[in-house]
Amino acid sequence: MTITPQQVDWLLYNLPTLRAMVDDMEPRVSTSIVELGVSGSKTGNPVEDMAIRRAEISVVLDAVERGIRALDSEERTIYRMKYRANMNREQIKLRVFLSKPTISRRLIRVRAMIAQHVAQIEKQNLIRFWRQIRQHG
Repeated sequence: MTITPQQVDWLLYNLPTLRAMVDDMEPRVSTSIVELGVSGSKTGNPVEDMAIRRAEISVVLDAVERGIRALDSEERTIYRMKYRANMNREQIKLRVFLSKPTISRRLIRVRAMIAQHVAQIEKQNLIRFWRQIRQHG
């Protein structure tokens, strides 16, 4: 399944919020064994169902974070300015002393690296991820 540049942007802008959402899904107390092998099924056990939903979201967030770690230092700096500090290309230009076209090329590489890592996820897992996000949205 192909991920679009717009989806990559959305993931990068919302990564902290999505990670916090997953952390909030952590069950407080559980004495059950969670079986994650059944895709998309509802077990009837709220703790197990929450663990399944959490895993469906985490698999994509983990891939995004692996992609971020794979960026070189300059790309990571531009990633942080664009997606964490919400800076535009002009603001980034003033900080890193690169031209706007160079910054645009670096951002394309950032998106491509993230897309490459997300593309390694099985299609069904991506479908379940987007379904979970729509349900939580």
